Order: sequence, then C-alpha cells, then structure tokens
Amino acid sequence: MIDAWIAGRIGCVMLIALCVLSYAAISDGKIVEENVETMVHESKLIVLGKVASAEFTGEILTDEFKIGKWNLFKAVIKPDLVIKGRLQQDDLDLYYIAGMSTEPRFNVNDASIFFVDEDDQGRLATVRGYAGKVDITQQVAMPVAIRNEENPQPLDAFIRKIRAIVEVGRVSLVKKEDAIEVANKEVEKLGIDLRDLEIEVDKGNRQWDEFMSILRESGAATREQYERYQSRLKGRTFWTIFYSPKRIDGRRPKGGGATVLIDARSGEVLIVIRGE
Repeated sequence: MIDAWIAGRIGCVMLIALCVLSYAAISDGKIVEENVETMVHESKLIVLGKVASAEFTGEILTDEFKIGKWNLFKAVIKPDLVIKGRLQQDDLDLYYIAGMSTEPRFNVNDASIFFVDEDDQGRLATVRGYAGKVDITQQVAMPVAIRNEENPQPLDAFIRKIRAIVEVGRVSLVKKEDAIEVANKEVEKLGIDLRDLEIEVDKGNRQWDEFMSILRESGAATREQYERYQSRLKGRTFWTIFYSPKRIDGRRPKGGGATVLIDARSGEVLIVIRGE
C-alpha cells in the first residue's frame, strides 16, 4: 500500500475523464496558494522559532510499485512562541522530502513561523509545503506564498492576525466529525452504500489542491471545470472528504467512489463529485 506520507505530501492524480480521484506519487509540482485564514484552519500547530538542524533520517520512501524513491529529512525547530496549539516536547520535529519543489528549504538558524499539521502516521510537516514556512528577517514576516498577504509585513501585525483567526475558529468552525456526517448524507443520496466505501479526510486539502493543479494545467478541456470549482470555493475554508471503494484482494476497484467538499464555517455542501 502506498505510504500515507507519499499520498499526503507528494499529491494525487485524477482520472479526469471519469471524475474519480485516485492517488499516485509524483516527484514535482506546484502548491495551491491559500489565504492566511485557510492556513490557520489547516494547522494543528503554529509556532515561531529557529531551525536547529536539518538532516537525512536514513528513511527512503517509495510508492506501492517501488518505482519512485524519496529521501525523508527531519528539521529540528527550537520554538520561541506558540501561536496555536500545544507543544508535546521542547523541540519540534518537522519532516520533509529533500529536493522536491513544493517543499520548504530548511537552513540552520532560519527564523520562521511554521504552520504545521500531521499525516496519518503522526509525522509533522508544514502546511501546503513551502507556504507553511514564513521566513522572518529583522522583525519582518515574508509570507511569499500565502494568498492576499502583504509581503513583507511587520511581524507583530502578522502574528496578531493569526491569533485573531485562531480565536474566531475556536467557536465557529465545523468539526471534522460533523463535516463527515453531512458528506455521508450526500453520498447516500447518490445511491451508494457507505458500507462499501473507505472514508478519508484530506489532510490540509493537499490532494484536492493537486487535483486542481492538474485541472488548471491540462488544457481547455478541463479549464472550465477548474474555473467552476475555483469560483465555488473562492474565499471559503472547507473540508474535503474522499470516498473510495474498499479494496478487494488488495486491489481497489476503479470508480464507484465520491468526493464531497463541505464549508468549514457553515456546513454547506459545496461540491459533490461522483466517480464513474
């Protein structure tokens, strides 16, 4: 089975003609930039700190076909300020795949704000690749890959903005469990038996972002679909929930699944895609 890290960090491939999301490893790509509200929503932890070290873990990741290979690195962060979440230990270990264009660069003594989430195996990494590492120079923050953010801007102003979003999110965001419940009802409306499906919540919407990148760059045939989805999601924070047919003898049948996007503030159903 494909490593969960590969599925989450490297991305996905969509069988566009069938409108079915399936996942495979790709070694390069572009992140989809989002606003700071979405970045905060997708982060389990946000800290300001410095890079103490960045070294190869000795672990080599591969895909289920044993074709691609990627070196897994670990950056150790010395936190100075926790903006969201709670640290479990004094240092923060962030994992990344060296040499990949979507990943951040970690240099010893880099001072940055780190937007952090974890994968299904509990490894921590930056949200949306290099967008989740906002470098700091002389009390100035440089959110170069966060949409609609002034770059550069005063560090204290950027931190205040993040804290305000965190405070609002504590009382107004739809919980993951509630989003799944809403999405389940939409899938049942399609006449699909939930007992035949595996449910996955897209960590940080990374796989959805990769799908959107594929639509955007695949020519006129998919451009209209990309623009329709983009218009629907503009300015929204959302949950992406994938439904895939359960594996049979270790293999996953093609088609028969679905993808549902739920507004993380209102609980509104935004997009439903049925696999053919």
